[in-house]
Amino acid sequence: ESGVNSFYSWFDEDELYFTTVKDDGKDATPDVYELWKTDGTPRGTERVQNLGKMSSLELQSSSSGLYYTARDKAHGVELWKLETSENTGSETLTGTRANDSLIGTDGPDLIDGKGGNDTISGLEGNDSLNGGTGQDNLTGNGGADTFIFQFGQSRVARPDAIADLEIGTDKIDLLTQGGDEMDAPSRFTRAGNNKAQTLAQVVNRVFEDANGARDGNQELGINSAALVRATNRKISGTYLVINDDVAGFQRQNDLVVNITGYSGDLPELGNISVEDFFAL
Repeated sequence: ESGVNSFYSWFDEDELYFTTVKDDGKDATPDVYELWKTDGTPRGTERVQNLGKMSSLELQSSSSGLYYTARDKAHGVELWKLETSENTGSETLTGTRANDSLIGTDGPDLIDGKGGNDTISGLEGNDSLNGGTGQDNLTGNGGADTFIFQFGQSRVARPDAIADLEIGTDKIDLLTQGGDEMDAPSRFTRAGNNKAQTLAQVVNRVFEDANGARDGNQELGINSAALVRATNRKISGTYLVINDDVAGFQRQNDLVVNITGYSGDLPELGNISVEDFFAL
């Protein structure tokens, strides 16, 4: 018969984190673990995450949060970190070469995913999020967040995605290919909507004509950026295209970022104030 048993537990101020295990009674089958938290009331009791099928599990706590392992179909077993309510100061979180899931605190965090296809969430502070190499998903949540992109990383073949860019509040900050700080783009425009079938075709067209409000082709110059909306259903979304200091589209260097989950008003075709999107 199947059953549910409570295993490891850990207190964080007024909340209890604990795991449950579903046992189907078959010794050869790994058990399914879940991580829960409660404040002692039915309404305050909720599942945090399904940890998947594991032969064993252990929670490890530190001053910076709760560490545990979890399994999913895409990545297998990985180390996870849960930031808890006591962590409201500034934190610096650094990922690995693997596919990491990094969750910040309610304070102003600096989160760097390094390698791998990372999932990064900043919670409530004014956070700085850098996915690093790989195809990363970035979520600032509350606060005025800064999303950092280094030329040569979020490329057209595997662009990073910002899930919740708040136009006018959150900012994009740029780094050179060598990782050095650099100025914001000198010019910023919105190109016309594009119905091409591939993202590379869309970006190529943006480099040919970056200003949808003017007749003729207005090429995307060096140290310039453009917004474009792709309308083909396979790649439908809103993208930020940023040219480095080399003329023409360099697919291994130039930045392409998916900002489809933005909030606020998307600027009209034509010129855009750089400070609305970029850190100056």
